[in-house]
Amino acid sequence: MYLNFYREERKLYERAFETELCGDDTRFVGRKIIKHFKIDCYWINVVSVRNGHAYSHAISLPRRTDFGMLCHELAHVWEKQKYGKTEHRKRLMKLIGRIVRYCEKKNYWKAELDKRHQPKPPKPKPTKQEIREKKIEKTMEKIKRYERKIKMYSTKLKKAKRSLMMLERYKNGTMEKADEK
Repeated sequence: MYLNFYREERKLYERAFETELCGDDTRFVGRKIIKHFKIDCYWINVVSVRNGHAYSHAISLPRRTDFGMLCHELAHVWEKQKYGKTEHRKRLMKLIGRIVRYCEKKNYWKAELDKRHQPKPPKPKPTKQEIREKKIEKTMEKIKRYERKIKMYSTKLKKAKRSLMMLERYKNGTMEKADEK
């Protein structure tokens, strides 16, 4: 039964199983998937094993693994946490499909990994005019922030004065009644 599942899985997600990942890329993409799907997997161990293995909160993968195996093992952990057990059945295939489709949408095995291995381009130095414009913009933001604070505190001051005035009226009103008795 497992062999049929693996065969079907490789046929459905052929591109994922053709794409190889090295150890660092495996951890990088794995952490992105874990974060997106909120999978409680705190350990991705890349060791010299032949096949991958999923535990309740961790996975072990071979050093040269393919993308499909990473998705397969993460789907095992996700299924275990979501349903309490994990088996090679239709439900696991659906979870693998969700992970693979998400990664295809984000293009994790192509652009993301290429971008990660290239150095960042240097930022162009701002001109004097741009620096002045930024300073003016920041100063305008400060002024707006201070004006909002002034308005807020003036409103609080008005409320406090009204409250004090009401308390004084009440005090004067009760004292007059007490004097009359």
